Amino acid sequence: MARISYKRHRFPATLIQHAVWLYFGFALSLHDVEAMLVQRGVDVSYKTIRAWTLKFGPKIAANLRRRKLPPSPRWHLDEMICKIGDERVYLWRAVDDEGEVLDIVVQKRRDTRVALKLLKQLLRSLPVEPESIVTDGPASYGSALRVLGREGVHRPGRLRENNRAENSHLPIRRRERKMLGFKSQISAQRFLTTHAAINNAFDFQRHMISRPTLRLFRARTESVWARAVAWREPRVLQEISGCGLNVTAPVRRCECPTISGCNQAARQVTTLLAAKFHTAPTRMPEMAEIHQLEFCANM
Repeated sequence: MARISYKRHRFPATLIQHAVWLYFGFALSLHDVEAMLVQRGVDVSYKTIRAWTLKFGPKIAANLRRRKLPPSPRWHLDEMICKIGDERVYLWRAVDDEGEVLDIVVQKRRDTRVALKLLKQLLRSLPVEPESIVTDGPASYGSALRVLGREGVHRPGRLRENNRAENSHLPIRRRERKMLGFKSQISAQRFLTTHAAINNAFDFQRHMISRPTLRLFRARTESVWARAVAWREPRVLQEISGCGLNVTAPVRRCECPTISGCNQAARQVTTLLAAKFHTAPTRMPEMAEIHQLEFCANM
């Protein structure tokens, strides 16, 4: 995961991260984010917030993409029309059957070459093989899939079969209205790519899950977000009883479902203490009692 440096910034890193999250996670303008921070007692200009989003947004989005789970193998492809100045451009978008945005390409054309570019990016970047690719009417999708030798998974949409892709356009339309339109093709590509990565992380489809499950999803997303925005990998602070010693050392990740009872971390701390006191690890059970362990499981 790429490290993010917050050096030489007047405001603390947590404030920068919160401003970036507000701007990309909700349909807010730069002035809206500025007003919300002022309400919290932070006097920062919207131009500064814009500089933060341009500098840190793509880096955070790249870290989130590296940590995301594999998507569904059932993909939906569609394109939507946007106006940039007086020019018409097409947003080629791919989503899975759960609504997660897979990729976005902003182009002026609507032909086989652009469809082939989008499909190649999907096949190269995603770790799953598609079981079905649902599209709408344009013949460019069929031509591109024939070039790639995957015409067998093509499902041309009829009526409501591609509604998943159509509904996924709604957040883009809301942001487009809030931003009073995109200013250029390059800025539109940069914003939409960052927005998709952050929106994927915090889109829980809460109407389909129970409240306890939602709390679990939120806890996991918060841990993933904390890792994505961190300057360096978090270090684990253990307070060991019996010796009055605080050991700060990186601990290998474990798969334990809860923070308490992390036996793998305890064994590593015991080994560290044994090396310090020149004692066999098996003779130090009383020193392996961990009173406080700041450790996020499944991160």
